[in-house]
Amino acid sequence: APLRRVRERAEPVLERVDGALAQPREVAVLVPAEVRRERLRARGRAWYGLGQMYELISMHVYAVYYYQAAAKLRPNDSRMWCAIGACYEADGLRQPIAAIRVYQRAVACGDKEGIALGRLAKLHEKQKNWKAAAHYHLRNLERLKRETGSYAETQDSIDGLLFLAKYYKGVGKFGAAEEACSKLLDFQGPEKQTAKALLREIRSVTSVDYVRN
Repeated sequence: APLRRVRERAEPVLERVDGALAQPREVAVLVPAEVRRERLRARGRAWYGLGQMYELISMHVYAVYYYQAAAKLRPNDSRMWCAIGACYEADGLRQPIAAIRVYQRAVACGDKEGIALGRLAKLHEKQKNWKAAAHYHLRNLERLKRETGSYAETQDSIDGLLFLAKYYKGVGKFGAAEEACSKLLDFQGPEKQTAKALLREIRSVTSVDYVRN
């Protein structure tokens, strides 16, 4: 029933979109194939805009419906999939597995806005899938370095480096843990002190192992 109401609300909007495209144009005359492409693009924008509207008022079931419709028309646009993922993460739905699937689709489409990798890392953390979380944190850090030339002091960088430092320490990869900590020492926030404490713990463990050997 809710989805039927969504479709009923959408039809007048799409009729107006199609009607506008059917009007004569003064500047250029479009051939039928171009008209079809323009109609699909316009419909995609209409669906996406409606999804944004419903997301803003926290009606996430409706928002997902519209975003999915937009994604069908623009399946290679990572923004569509990220929008769906954000709705699946929202309090009204809370479907982390579904969110993971659509964010993975966004990554496969290029993740133009650099959103999906960070969200995948966080979602896998919440699922206590530490290995997958480390994988996506590492990929996200590589993306940030590629785009900025360094590990800029962003929340994604801080969260990723802290997670990797603790993860590598926990699995006994002390060299990789030290490397992550050393990058955090360049930052100025509380994460710098956390990194110093982790380095002391790592060096304490490795020095004990060295003495035993």
